[in-house]
Amino acid sequence: MNIVAVNYHLYKPYNLRCRCCFATFRDVHGSLAVADALRLLRLLRDAGCEKLTFAGGEPTLHSRFGEILAEARRLGFVTCAVTNGARLANILEGQASDLDWLGFSIDSAREEVQAALGRGSGDYVQKTLALVDEARRRGVRIKLNSVVTRLTWEENMSELVRRVRPARWKVPRSPIP
Repeated sequence: MNIVAVNYHLYKPYNLRCRCCFATFRDVHGSLAVADALRLLRLLRDAGCEKLTFAGGEPTLHSRFGEILAEARRLGFVTCAVTNGARLANILEGQASDLDWLGFSIDSAREEVQAALGRGSGDYVQKTLALVDEARRRGVRIKLNSVVTRLTWEENMSELVRRVRPARWKVPRSPIP
């Protein structure tokens, strides 16, 4: 049996306080040493894995994310990172060619709702849209992740979705009541 796609939760730390995040990993402490992370990539590729999605926490916060991403590209993976954009500008500037996809988490088009959900302090949507534009300009395909919560379930996000123009849109419901 081939493992076609893997979500690799590279790094547990996160820079925001997203209330609807499922990736709490209370039993995980730290992260793999870089040598082990690179070895894992090779093992996954040898097992037939074709697509690797870096997630977290926030993968761009890992001090050697660029190195790990470059190795994934060198090994021939289709690469993706699910990000809130924390340190994405640097990755896009130096390594956009190592990314096939970026998944951006935007749960509401309204900044005050994003802040209430723990994503930023009032300029999250604006910053994310700028990163979407830059990623697209550099040839990276865009996914949009929008968690449906009690604060967003009635919101019409069609204008935001038209603005982002994602190739894929993932819309799970929130694990919080």
